[in-house]
Amino acid sequence: LQSYRVENPVDTAKKILEGLALLKALRVNLSGEDLEPLAEKAIGVYLTHKIADFEEVAARCLGLRLECLTDDARITPGQRFRLTSTLWNFLQREVSRVTFTVLVPEKWEIKFVDGASAALSTTCEVIAPPSAELSTPYWLVKPKVGEQYIWPKGAIAGLPFGPPPVQVECPVQLGGDQITLRTPAILREKFPGGQRELTMAVIPPISLSPQRDREFLVVGPADQCINLMVTARSNMEHEGVEGTLRLEVPDDWYVEPGEIELALGPAGDSTSACFLVRVPRATPDGHYTLRYVVRVEDRDYGVVLHPIRMGMPGLPGLPDESNCVREEFVITSAVVEICLIDVTFAKGLRCAYIRGAPEPIPEVLEAFDLHVHPITDQEMAFIELMQFDVIIVGPDAYLTRAELRKNYARFLDYVAQGGTLIVQYQGYGYQGTGFAPYPFAYNQPHDRVSYEDAPMTFLEPGHPILNWPNRISQADFEHWIVEQGRYYFSSFDKRYQPIIEANDPGEAPKKGGLLVAGYGQGTYVYTGLSFFRQIPAGVTGAIRLFANLVSLPAARLHERTEFLKRVALFAPLSDEDLHEVAKLMSEQWVENGAYICRVGDPADKMYTVLRGEVEILREMAGKEELFYQEGEGDTVGAISFFAETPCEVSMRAKGEVQLLVIEVEQFKVLLQQKPMLVGQIIKVLANELRKITGWEKR
Repeated sequence: LQSYRVENPVDTAKKILEGLALLKALRVNLSGEDLEPLAEKAIGVYLTHKIADFEEVAARCLGLRLECLTDDARITPGQRFRLTSTLWNFLQREVSRVTFTVLVPEKWEIKFVDGASAALSTTCEVIAPPSAELSTPYWLVKPKVGEQYIWPKGAIAGLPFGPPPVQVECPVQLGGDQITLRTPAILREKFPGGQRELTMAVIPPISLSPQRDREFLVVGPADQCINLMVTARSNMEHEGVEGTLRLEVPDDWYVEPGEIELALGPAGDSTSACFLVRVPRATPDGHYTLRYVVRVEDRDYGVVLHPIRMGMPGLPGLPDESNCVREEFVITSAVVEICLIDVTFAKGLRCAYIRGAPEPIPEVLEAFDLHVHPITDQEMAFIELMQFDVIIVGPDAYLTRAELRKNYARFLDYVAQGGTLIVQYQGYGYQGTGFAPYPFAYNQPHDRVSYEDAPMTFLEPGHPILNWPNRISQADFEHWIVEQGRYYFSSFDKRYQPIIEANDPGEAPKKGGLLVAGYGQGTYVYTGLSFFRQIPAGVTGAIRLFANLVSLPAARLHERTEFLKRVALFAPLSDEDLHEVAKLMSEQWVENGAYICRVGDPADKMYTVLRGEVEILREMAGKEELFYQEGEGDTVGAISFFAETPCEVSMRAKGEVQLLVIEVEQFKVLLQQKPMLVGQIIKVLANELRKITGWEKR
């Protein structure tokens, strides 16, 4: 480096050539050293790379440059193209011998053009065979095993990209020294805004693009039909192309048409095709891979071409095939996966979705005939929320949607009025803001279960979330991908009911991954489970569990309706009427020792004990004494409620108590619609009077 002079780099070349000779001699003598085989191999690879570096620097100092120009950067199997190789001798150095060698894969043909060669230049035609391997990064040539790439052996392992399909090698004799130059074949051309040199790549004559890579069907008792769309695109630079397109399906499936003839023009011309697939009714749940194949000149292609392009620095807009300065192609199979899911959703649900981080859950739900309305920022402040049975909040929506943060109280009011709000994981910004109905906290770092198949413990095996309309088992938590969940609540108010529990190996169990809380007449759900990963991937168990969450409004009403059948006041009502009564009721949690009402309070609500016990207290001689107790299924406070007088007794929770509450105005409307309740009211009042009289006699 000290001897390098920009105005005369030749002097530096002498030192570099001396170093090059030493490196070559060292490589020759390496086999005579007493080295471990692996060490010898590693040193040999290192020396080869270092020799190439020295040769390149020496050539630059000597004013030598090798270039290989082609007339096409994107070629297809079977294509003929021309190469012109030139050794530029800018400093007019004396070169005694120059040889051009075109390096191509096996079975490629090379024909030198007569009369087109000179001392420092040569031209040839190259023909890529019909079986030519398509260009793609070397670590993607073989399919992955799980999440692991099949890493190749040899010199290319560890390089950012593999060698180009066509290169030129040129040994140059300079007196007593020899250097070998190598360069890939490139297309040099101008475009508006600059000039580019694209390395050659082999691409299919026709590439395919399925409309969707995954389709969802529900397992059913009858044959099911689905239309599958695919787009075929020509990649031929100079002429059109013809081919035959087909869709390969399992043996007992039916597809129509069997084949579609394609006739496309030069590169960029495309057409769409549709196949009707019938899935037999006996097909069990699972994932089925259907493969698109296009046959061109006796070779099958069935690939999607994903170009990865780099634009010219400083040019506006995204790079495309006409102005990119670097281009690589990732090739994947043109397949569509049919996911047959054994799942049931409650019928007639009206759903809304507030999307946060980009994910396709709403689109997947549409595949199960569940219409999902996306709530926009413009709708957030005024849309009538009670038209929806359930509103689903997407991952990080409270962090990414400012309008949701501004209008969070509307969504809590929606729950209080009887709605169901399902909140998927949110970040730390969700904590301490009042966005949730009751207090909670995240740990830092947050609780998560990164082991996707972590065993699951059911804390509430009888809860509707685990039973209706799909019975959830341990099998539904198998075959999850990437992770089980994130941002679990680490501590939370006792009004949140944990449903499941899981943990990574060696860690403490975490209960904050799926929590349910009654709030007013409705239900609030928080889940850190990674549905945003599982549902788009077609994980059956995750879809079944999410169906239960979405169906929770119907499940809670069903559960409440079944309970009301055992309540004396509502015994004469039909199931349909009980369903309507259940809609009117809200839930209220009362802690041990807390008063539900006191003597003299307005009796504008009637309570039915859902869980726990309630103490009825009366003041005697200025002192509160236990009057009697009511338990599950009992109606309390009925006399004052129906008489519309202030409470004559106090009611206090004995232990934790869960109540069903109905407002007096709501009950008046119900009484007008269902006059048969009058007889039951008399019985309830008589029963309460008997309790009072019995106590007074004591």
